[in-house]
Amino acid sequence: MLIRKIKIDLKSKNFIIIITIMFLILIISFLQFKNYFFYSTFKYFPDSYLYQYVEEYLKGNIHDLIVNNAFLIYLDPSLVNIQSALYLYAIVLGTHLCSFAYYILPFIIFSKIAKNLYSEIYNKYSISNIIRIGKRKYFNQTIIKNGIISGLIFVIPKLLFLLLLLIFFPTGFSSYMLDIPLGLGEFFKYNQSNPYLMLIADFIISFLYGFFISSLSIIIISLLNNKPLSYIVFIFSILLISIIPTLFGKVALIFYYSVYACAFYSQNFNMLSTILTMLSLTIIITIISRVIYKRKVEDNI
Repeated sequence: MLIRKIKIDLKSKNFIIIITIMFLILIISFLQFKNYFFYSTFKYFPDSYLYQYVEEYLKGNIHDLIVNNAFLIYLDPSLVNIQSALYLYAIVLGTHLCSFAYYILPFIIFSKIAKNLYSEIYNKYSISNIIRIGKRKYFNQTIIKNGIISGLIFVIPKLLFLLLLLIFFPTGFSSYMLDIPLGLGEFFKYNQSNPYLMLIADFIISFLYGFFISSLSIIIISLLNNKPLSYIVFIFSILLISIIPTLFGKVALIFYYSVYACAFYSQNFNMLSTILTMLSLTIIITIISRVIYKRKVEDNI
């Protein structure tokens, strides 16, 4: 039953529209800076790599570059990876347009959940579902289904964009990337230790953040019958709860839409600690949402 409900939501018009819009925003963000990015990376060879090669390998003697009237230079195989899909992915998430879109996305998710749950709670549409599958299954499935769908809304556009980049660009990483002054956001710097782990962590953080937003939405919808007021309360709730991680020396919650944002805005970034922080908050808020939603539905039956 749960899987069937998730499949129905994945095929829904609203879900497809949200995914499409977010995917297009990622592409537009890439198109906005691609010319400057490629200019910077191509310019890196004559400006930086050649100078570094002469200083380190030729001891500053530039005349040794010419052998038998031919230009001779060793090219590090990883040099091609300065245009890696892994860097492009991280840099795009740091653009202003992309960041703004992910700040707005929680409100879109709240609106989507509110549209369904207000009828379930206050118009008593939940009664038929409870009769069919029982109270316990109904409450669990409602919380889990909305959480999974919201998490996927954060993850799927990123995954589609990454797959698109992987088709056209290299997949490795290179230390030379640090020498390129992009001036477009510095999220790419946190790829250096292990870009593949960062990528996996980004999908995990994004999914948990979406699940968290879903559970918080259910709490507010359950407590407030006034739709306009619920939107206002949701905004202030996000801002207020964002403060909680900062009390423990972590980055504010609003930056947990991406692990790269967490790394960029954190003074002492730790990947595992960041994931555990988001996981803990998600579990706590999900348990609370289940209790409050159950009580509200039962009161309205």
